[in-house]
This record gives sequence, structure tokens and C-alpha cells, in this order.
Amino acid sequence: MAEARRHHDYLKTQRDALVAELERFTVIESCSREKDGVDAVGRAVAPAFESLGYTIERIEESECGDHLIARRAGAGHGKLLALIHLDTLWPTGTLAENPFRVENGLAFGPGIRDMKGGWLVLLSAL
Repeated sequence: MAEARRHHDYLKTQRDALVAELERFTVIESCSREKDGVDAVGRAVAPAFESLGYTIERIEESECGDHLIARRAGAGHGKLLALIHLDTLWPTGTLAENPFRVENGLAFGPGIRDMKGGWLVLLSAL
């Protein structure tokens, strides 16, 4: 429990950076089946994994966004598989009606909960 508290306390000091990262991801519209947007958000999130020591393999798709596989070798025991998706259901143009914003400590915008905020949770845990 002490480890979880220490990590939580650390993340609280990173609030502004995490909000900025969430905004950076959110303002890239990535509607399902809109390849350009999904690929753009993949190019945005890949460096976050690389900064944690992961290598990125890209599997190209012709009609929808490319797949990314992030791998990191380690000296520990066991393996971890985490699956995330890069698309949102929000159609391109939604940002005009529902822009990224923070109100009363809560972030809003297309894809915040599913899945762009999830990326930050995963990256923070890693």
C-alpha cells in the first residue's frame, strides 16, 4: 500500500503535465475507420512508450489505422499484455462542438474516457 501511495503522491505533482498530455492526444481527432486521424494519434502516443524504453513495431493497415506493438525486454519474471485502442467513436469535427477543456478539475472532450485518458493511466502505471 505504501508503494501505491508514493506513486499517487508523485502523480499529483505531475498533474499539469498529465493534463497537457491528455490535451495533446485529445485534439487529434481519431474517429474509427478514419485512417489519417488514427495514424496521427498513433504517431503521437508512440514516443511516450519509447520514452519508457519500449520499441514500437508498426503493422500497416490499408483502410483503418495502423496497429502498434510496443515491446520492452526486461530482467524480471513474467510478462504483461496491455491492449489499448487508438480510435474514438467521435466523428471528425466534434472538437468544434466539444473542445478539450478542464472545468472544476474535470477534463472534457472527445475520447477523454475512452481511450485517450486510458493511455495516460497505462503510461503512468508503466
